[in-house]
Amino acid sequence: AVFHLNGKEYQLQDNDGGNNLHSGDNGVALRVWDLVEKNDDSIKFSIEDADLNEGFPGNATITVEYKLTDENEIVISYSGVCDQDTVFNLTNHSYFNLNGHGTGRVFEQQLYINASSYTPLIIGGGIPTGEIASVEGTPFDFRSFKRIGQDIEMENEQLANAHGYDHNYVIDKADGEMGLVAKAFSDESGITMEVLSDCPGVQFYSANYIGTRNAKAGASYEWRDAFCLETQYFPNAINEANFKSPVTKAGQTYKSTTIYKFGINK
Repeated sequence: AVFHLNGKEYQLQDNDGGNNLHSGDNGVALRVWDLVEKNDDSIKFSIEDADLNEGFPGNATITVEYKLTDENEIVISYSGVCDQDTVFNLTNHSYFNLNGHGTGRVFEQQLYINASSYTPLIIGGGIPTGEIASVEGTPFDFRSFKRIGQDIEMENEQLANAHGYDHNYVIDKADGEMGLVAKAFSDESGITMEVLSDCPGVQFYSANYIGTRNAKAGASYEWRDAFCLETQYFPNAINEANFKSPVTKAGQTYKSTTIYKFGINK
């Protein structure tokens, strides 16, 4: 929940055991955005973030556009500009269950992640150690399709620490290029999903901390009833010299795009 930039220390909200999660209680994810533009196939929102709101330097303008394509894609395009050097790391935290609403755990759904490495967590916390570790021979290896639940209960210090998967993966692609991040599918529904992005990492989260949530049609959502694939810079990259820097210089524009593409096998 603290970082240094240009010789200054910036204190963020400590809302996760000494760390800062999702920018804090007044972060842009929890505020109402302005509608900028609306079309038949897209919508764009914008928000102003004041200097030192939640501790981050600079007055920033952030925009996000959601666009639907004829290829069954949801294209999410982010941009941000600030009057000071600052940290931008924008992502999407949607929960997916390819069997559909109210169908329970996602253990039988298949997942592939295009990553040979991941960033292990500090034991007792949710932040990376700074190490970039091989997935070879670990339950974190999704380089071939496997069931999400295949290894999730395996005796493993990292899995026990996060109560499942809640780890950042290092995507196997050239820096900054748009490329494949992950694929998932369900034999039950036949629904497929591909994730593409220009981000260097993706957080795979198996909904380990979801209590009972009341949902539509009388259903409820429980832990591990969904999964997330959150494209991003690596967590805590501002404090780890060997992680790609999330700093955007004053007046320069941060840009990032992620695509969720859906299909059907049946």
